Amino acid sequence: MAAVIAAAIFWALGGALAGRMLASIPAEMLIALRFEGSLLLLLPVFLVRPPLRSEWALLVPAGILLTLVQGLYYLVMARSSVATVLFLEYLAPVILTIYAMLRGQKIGRRAVGGVAIAVLGAYLLVIGPRGLAGSTGIFLVGLVLGGTLAIYAELNSRIKTPPFTTLAAGTVVGTLLSSPVWFFEKPSLSTGEWVGLAYIVVFSTIIPFALFLRGLQQIPARLATLLAMLEPVAGSLLAIPIAHQPLSAFGLLGGGLILLGVWLNALQTIPSKS
Repeated sequence: MAAVIAAAIFWALGGALAGRMLASIPAEMLIALRFEGSLLLLLPVFLVRPPLRSEWALLVPAGILLTLVQGLYYLVMARSSVATVLFLEYLAPVILTIYAMLRGQKIGRRAVGGVAIAVLGAYLLVIGPRGLAGSTGIFLVGLVLGGTLAIYAELNSRIKTPPFTTLAAGTVVGTLLSSPVWFFEKPSLSTGEWVGLAYIVVFSTIIPFALFLRGLQQIPARLATLLAMLEPVAGSLLAIPIAHQPLSAFGLLGGGLILLGVWLNALQTIPSKS
């Protein structure tokens, strides 16, 4: 659980930066640069500790899903807002809870209620009285993003390859899928934008995704995606000392509901996967 909570904190530190960079960098270019920068740093891991051949049947689909998650994330963010994409992305635990129940997994009413409470809290915290931004089409794309993240988490919970190697394989796939963008776009970034990109690659991609994948090897995907909803809570708390932005009444209530929902689910006995 600690690994996923740490991942949420790292994502919180980088989400707002990505939103600002999209104001001057096309989403498709940022996606390609993020994958290529990650691959550059993870390539030694991939070469020294390559995945087992038996795992590639899962790693390739996981890499495609990772590319879709990143692509849809930036697409929705560029055409709506950071708040909207965060809320829609974290519908993943709802989808995974329904999936678990359809599979006959016994989930208590307290846990199901906790998921609903956390989603309500996420809406109050990141959306609030402003409402969702963007068109109906973007809203539907955001719902697809939540579903894609749910499938990505569920699939990776079955992978036994070490997290950094799994992520390295994913960046190989992501780089191959996103590289055609260079036929249409040419990077022309300022020094500050290159620094921001480096930060996103290291602290918003490699470290948090490796932590998230580590968590998926220890706890169910449903709980892992729910814990990842602590990202907006961490972001709001960090905004107080960094941006001198106090929490609103909606923010306080929403953050409290997210914490309550996570706590109600964490009360269940979590069997170790190791």
